[in-house]
Amino acid sequence: MSKISVKNILIADDHELFVDGIGMVLHEMLPDANIYKAFDFNSMWEVLHQVPDIDLVMMDLKMPNTKGLDGVRAVRDTFPSKALIVLSSLDYANNVSHILSLGVNGFISKSTQKAALKQAIQSVLEGHAVAESQQAQSQIIILSKRQRQTLHLMSQGKSNKDIAQILNISPNTAKEYVSIVIKEMKAENRMSAVKKAEESGLLFDIDSSLL
Repeated sequence: MSKISVKNILIADDHELFVDGIGMVLHEMLPDANIYKAFDFNSMWEVLHQVPDIDLVMMDLKMPNTKGLDGVRAVRDTFPSKALIVLSSLDYANNVSHILSLGVNGFISKSTQKAALKQAIQSVLEGHAVAESQQAQSQIIILSKRQRQTLHLMSQGKSNKDIAQILNISPNTAKEYVSIVIKEMKAENRMSAVKKAEESGLLFDIDSSLL
C-alpha cells in the first residue's frame, strides 16, 4: 500500500464520548485535517456521499442500522479507494482475521492505549496494514462453510434432525457435522461448543449466503 494523504477524516461510532476521544487523538496527529462525525451507519453513509473527498474512515462494527460486517463490506465495496480502519472491542482472533480479509487497512481494538493507537493510525497512513488487538494472538479456528452452517444452527438450538432438514442432508451426515464442530471447538458437548464459538467471535458475523 502507498502512503495516504489525509485532509478529511470520518469517525463513526454510536458512543459520542468515544468519537470525541478519537477526534482529539487525530487532532493531535493531524491538526489541519477536517474531522467529521457520525453516530450510526445511516448518518455515516450520508457523510460519505455528501463529502466525497473523505480520505480516512474510522468506524465501529456495532452501530445502529447495520449488522455484523455488513457495514464494513458496504464501505469497502462502495468506496474502495478510501482508507478504512475498523474500531471494535470484539478483537477476537477470528473476528480480526475475518475483518482484515475484507481488505480494510487496519483493525484497532477499543482497549488500545493512546500511544499504541497513534502508532497504529500512523502505520496505516504510511501504507501498512495494521492489526492492533489484545486478543488476536489467540488461536484462529477455521471451519468449512458446512461446518459454519452447522454451528450457526446449533447456536439456534436446532436438533440434528432440524439441521438435516435445513441443510438438505441425511440425519447421519448432520450428526457427523455436529461432531466435527464440537471437536474443532475443543468442546465437550454442543452447549460448550456454542459458548466457545460466541467467546471466540465465530458467531458475530453470519453471512446470509450461508443459509
